[in-house]
Amino acid sequence: MGLGGHVVVTANTGHNYWIFDPDFDVIIPYNIEYIQQNPEIIKKYYSNLNFQQSTLITPEKIVDIYSGDGNVIYPSNIFFGMSYGYIDCNWKKVAIERLSYIFKWIFPISLMIPFILLRFRKTHA
Repeated sequence: MGLGGHVVVTANTGHNYWIFDPDFDVIIPYNIEYIQQNPEIIKKYYSNLNFQQSTLITPEKIVDIYSGDGNVIYPSNIFFGMSYGYIDCNWKKVAIERLSYIFKWIFPISLMIPFILLRFRKTHA
């Protein structure tokens, strides 16, 4: 989910809804709709952070980020039975990424085959 340029991860377990902010190691046990209606509730989750005066991020700025203006929820998409990215993600890019993962192993394995065959011939000769 994009929050005014800041990205967080959401999880829905069926009974509970969680928001994970990996940048600040924060876990918020509310859904985004509830937080947007009550943005002040997140202050307590970010209160233990050491915000330095020189940074642009302050607890008040965090509250503004969660307030709702400019927030985007990216729904996931399914490709070959696997969830990936957000719904607007190009499926061709995802296909190329999956194929690249497979092909990256073909080259090193193909380099090993002659040595394996040579070793096999020496042991059976």
